[in-house]
Amino acid sequence: MKPRALAEAYIDAFCAGDIKRLATLLAPDLRFAGPLRQFDSRAAYLESLQDDPPVTCAYRVMSAVEDDDAVAVFWEYRKPGAPLVIAQLFKTRDSAIHDIVIVFDSASLT
Repeated sequence: MKPRALAEAYIDAFCAGDIKRLATLLAPDLRFAGPLRQFDSRAAYLESLQDDPPVTCAYRVMSAVEDDDAVAVFWEYRKPGAPLVIAQLFKTRDSAIHDIVIVFDSASLT
């Protein structure tokens, strides 16, 4: 699967609250870095989602830029209240996401 297709499948699964589908998209050695949390494995990331599941929501992809093994996606997370604009860099290997960097205004969550 190409990087953009993997990233869009990830966003779709995340916004649907489908943790099982997310697991199928992530490499075991996933590295995740964001303003609120960091993880060094798929297991740790998925465990955090089990403890604090994503809110089911709508989303809109605003822009995506892809190369051979990575894609940067700017998308709008349309949760109850104000929408949140998110920028995510997904790096892929062997048809799985192995690195995610997420950037958003964490002050808007309060």
